[in-house]
Amino acid sequence: MKQIRLLLWLFLCSFGYVIQAKTSRSDYRPFVEEGKTWETQVGPIDENLFINRIEGDTIIAGTSYKKVYNSIWGRGINSYSLALREDGSKVYAVAKGSTKARLLYDFGLEEGSLVRCGVESTAFCCLLEDGEKPDTLLGFPFVYYLRVERTDMVESNGQQFRRIVLTLLDAFREPMRLGEEAAVSNVIWVEGVGSALGPFTPWIPTSKNNMIVSGCKDKNNNYIFSHKSFFEAGDAIGVNGISYNPTNVENSFDLQGRRLTQVPAKGVYIQNGKKAVIR
Repeated sequence: MKQIRLLLWLFLCSFGYVIQAKTSRSDYRPFVEEGKTWETQVGPIDENLFINRIEGDTIIAGTSYKKVYNSIWGRGINSYSLALREDGSKVYAVAKGSTKARLLYDFGLEEGSLVRCGVESTAFCCLLEDGEKPDTLLGFPFVYYLRVERTDMVESNGQQFRRIVLTLLDAFREPMRLGEEAAVSNVIWVEGVGSALGPFTPWIPTSKNNMIVSGCKDKNNNYIFSHKSFFEAGDAIGVNGISYNPTNVENSFDLQGRRLTQVPAKGVYIQNGKKAVIR
């Protein structure tokens, strides 16, 4: 088990950011829209800004998809990486060079739902539908799950978005821990936007030393969702809300993974690997 967890952690560290809907609810926010752009900043270096943009249509195995192109800031690269489509509240992706559709998100999940995790080679993370066999990672069976802890609504740029807070579970359906320095927090989805770590990472949790920031723009290049909004207090208690000890900043970090050196007055922080909300 320790060997499998180590392999999983290496996979998470090295995972590359190369990376026409039917609706199930009248207020559902579609994920797949022409011109939608995701920006994922990895660390403080400007050149590590990875951009994914939906642009154009394609047909794969007789089904219509939208094409996704990726580029890296400052390098002039703009290449096709995968294709997307939506079916109700489910989002499917097909990796470049493949014809196999993989479940990327299911925004229709409710509290208590359980879904299995998968991997589409090194192209992107995915989920498994009922009846699908487990994937393998480096030759080992990949048996992990996501459990929905709760759903609520959050606001970004004057708009309301449905948020889904999940926990990554191991093969024994226990909360996954990858080591003290990578203490696991939540997996956070926002309908129409994706996860807090980027659009194609549906089961990778945030961690207290996370240095990844993700935002989403519409076809007019306007931000519709900002990274900090993933962690804002919503209609329910803040994400993995904990009682915060205002006299002790040990093991406390801001949302960019920087260690706090003084007692914060207000906002959302990370303490002992969990989000803490100070109002």
